[in-house]
Amino acid sequence: MKRLIALAAALALLLSACSPIGPRGKTFALREPAPSETPSAGQPSGGAFLFKKRYLVALEKLNPDGLRPETAEKRQVVGWLDDDSLLAVAYFAGESGEMTAELGKLSYQFGFYEGIFPLGSQAPEFVSLSRGRQMLAYQTEAEGVGKYLVLYSLLESRELLSVSSFRVRSLPVWAADDHALGVAAYASGEYTPSSIDVLNGAVGKVGPEQSRALSILDFPAEGGLLLRREAGEEGVYSLEFQKNGSSGGVLYSGYVGAATALSGDTALLLTRDSLRLLAVGEDGGGTESTIESGVAAYALTADQHAIALAQRNRDGSVDIYAGLFGAGKVVNKVLVYKNVEGAGLGSVSRLLFSPDNKKLYVEGNSTAGLPQAVVLEFA
Repeated sequence: MKRLIALAAALALLLSACSPIGPRGKTFALREPAPSETPSAGQPSGGAFLFKKRYLVALEKLNPDGLRPETAEKRQVVGWLDDDSLLAVAYFAGESGEMTAELGKLSYQFGFYEGIFPLGSQAPEFVSLSRGRQMLAYQTEAEGVGKYLVLYSLLESRELLSVSSFRVRSLPVWAADDHALGVAAYASGEYTPSSIDVLNGAVGKVGPEQSRALSILDFPAEGGLLLRREAGEEGVYSLEFQKNGSSGGVLYSGYVGAATALSGDTALLLTRDSLRLLAVGEDGGGTESTIESGVAAYALTADQHAIALAQRNRDGSVDIYAGLFGAGKVVNKVLVYKNVEGAGLGSVSRLLFSPDNKKLYVEGNSTAGLPQAVVLEFA
């Protein structure tokens, strides 16, 4: 027994003398992860979306000096860079105290931040990460040039091309193969859906001349449905489409929050109060059916086989659900997290699956109205 006690004491001494393992050559401020929580009633007893742990994303690392311009986009997190890191826009004080922006990656788990490349003194607009997470598109501004669009390769660490023939109105959308980019372009007083060939920089129009496109919502590589949101009479939005490059028609008139093209001439549509399935008829018109009510935000996995939903309850609280998705229906829907207010969120505006589908980024505002985000990890 005395020998066992002596061995245990020696082991404890050895462990206390060990240095912590961490990245070398950089100084990181370690953020301790939020403790694991058990959601209230409704937690699934098994399956792919069993809640494991919640992490508070260290958004304060992206603006430590309080220099983010008021005119800058509210969304500083661009998307998942890999299974462990988020791509984000950060703002810091330069050598003379002036604001400087850069793109970097933020660890959702520990709060490590590492810069990738500087963006200068101009806050970027409409930063969009390609589906393969190897390229970026963003709008910036330069004296004598004005605003222009930049395509940047994260893989090669270089600018691929820039387009200054128009201004971008909203977030660019990458085609499924990342070979093309769909943008709601503004030139000569008109908003027109346009495409950019990533390989050669060629710019082409993909919408009618009379189009008043406010944004491109989905942009298939070849064929399928091109979904665009347009301004209608008295400010009413409409969801319009084109198929195989030919002019389509109006699928829906009313508020359009988001839309995703599915297979079989169908699409998902997020309205103010529900998630709906739209189908294109032979006459070019659209028919719709409600999939889920009270949806504030949704996310599909890259293969569109699973879906996450932020759903409002009658008392105003918001719960996070997930399930399989197919044939326009949510199957095996389970409650992942009950009442996001317990995670510091007063509202939810965006959901993003990680590349491995084992984490869900949940973004919104805190109960105090400040930007807040958490990552929900699945078992």
